[in-house]
Amino acid sequence: MFKHEERITPHRYYSEFYSTYANYIGRYHFAARFIGPNATVLDLGCGCGYGSAHLAEAPGRLVFGLDQSTEATGYGRSHYPSSRLRFVRAGATAVPLRTGTVDAVVAMEMIEHVEDAKGVLSEAKRVLKPAGVLLVSTPNRLVTGTVDKPSNPYHVREYSPEEFSALLKGSFDEITLYGQDVTPSFTACQDNMARIWHNLSLIPLLYEELHALRARLEMDERLTGLSWLRRLKRLLFGRGRVEGGGSTVDGRPDLNQAFRHAQALVNSVADFDHQPYRLDTAPILVALCRK
Repeated sequence: MFKHEERITPHRYYSEFYSTYANYIGRYHFAARFIGPNATVLDLGCGCGYGSAHLAEAPGRLVFGLDQSTEATGYGRSHYPSSRLRFVRAGATAVPLRTGTVDAVVAMEMIEHVEDAKGVLSEAKRVLKPAGVLLVSTPNRLVTGTVDKPSNPYHVREYSPEEFSALLKGSFDEITLYGQDVTPSFTACQDNMARIWHNLSLIPLLYEELHALRARLEMDERLTGLSWLRRLKRLLFGRGRVEGGGSTVDGRPDLNQAFRHAQALVNSVADFDHQPYRLDTAPILVALCRK
């Protein structure tokens, strides 16, 4: 059964839940489009620091990853050592940086975690230079189904596009909202793979052959670590396991049913797109804000 977690642990999500990892890192890819190669960047609520590390890949950037968790910032320091990346343990309403010293503030999936969202935005505005930008994302409550209390126990409040825009306008003059979702081509490919799997699963002999192939791929991957084997396994089998037990057919997991309910293909970063339309149906809202 799915269990909400406070933050992503990169080494585990990359191997077990790559689609979720690609979803999150995709927002940092999007944010990087608006950040100069020599910028000073503050990553608010950076968690374990995988996004901060991505932003620090530009040779001229200096990135501060800020989080109130000692465990999270410690993970970042140990896993992403770089002279262009510094992890700081502090709260998002008391940033230990001088006023007007940052070119960009990034706050991905953190605004819904805090009680004082207005205080976070005010602090982001304070540290930004006059021409600086804020890029902030949050789940769309019209998609999550939240009415009063979010189902995620770590979320204080979730926002609709209108609510999110109103919150941001309290601190920033110029706001552009984007919605993040999988691309139409990925959805079509996913549907095709689901039909192919369904047809193959109807042939008893192929059922055993497919699972023998998956077992060999998993063994070869453990022995060699070859990335092409991981990609091939994901292409053929999705995540390769039945979440929460699943139903059974003749005592075996009904992988056809599991396949319909799981993702038929594992997402890559390129499978996510950000557009300023269809905001009501986009699972994630991303805002570009300027003073």
